[in-house]
Amino acid sequence: MKRFLLIILSLIFCLSLVACNKNGANEEIPVGTEVGNKLPDLEVSVFDENGLTGEKINPSKTGKVTVVNFWGTWCVYCLRELPYFDEIASEYSESVSFVAIHSVAYFSETAVDYVNANYKDSNIIFARDTSLDSGEDRAYSTLGGEGYYPYTLILDANGVITYKTSGQIPESVLISEIEKALGN
Repeated sequence: MKRFLLIILSLIFCLSLVACNKNGANEEIPVGTEVGNKLPDLEVSVFDENGLTGEKINPSKTGKVTVVNFWGTWCVYCLRELPYFDEIASEYSESVSFVAIHSVAYFSETAVDYVNANYKDSNIIFARDTSLDSGEDRAYSTLGGEGYYPYTLILDANGVITYKTSGQIPESVLISEIEKALGN
């Protein structure tokens, strides 16, 4: 009888190990730019009404669900979605961070003035990308951007990509995907 109980307990223990592995509890989440990947670590420079602040932010380490949006003042679709990004950033300020990363292109000529005129009291964290030697935007390229603005990623609180899209994201889709990342 003791031997039978020992065999049963051993089987239960082995099955629990297999179950943990299948649920991913013991598996490392791959770093990458696809949905289900952990976003690569990358810092961008924050700016405010006076220009670059010297502060850096890593969008994958905010500790909240994070919307990362690549935009530029020269992009009509980017400017169309910023008003509802701003509203949603206010509504979800306790549980969601919004990081809007402006392209290097025309940053010094337009970005600070545009944000001052339209989003001075916003809950969005505005940042600037940096340039690669090739002239490409470093964060945009590293985080999977492929030539189209706006480009938006939604991360869960652990920095795992739950959604990504190129082009303007409809407000209803943005809210729905934020809710999913929050687990609602």
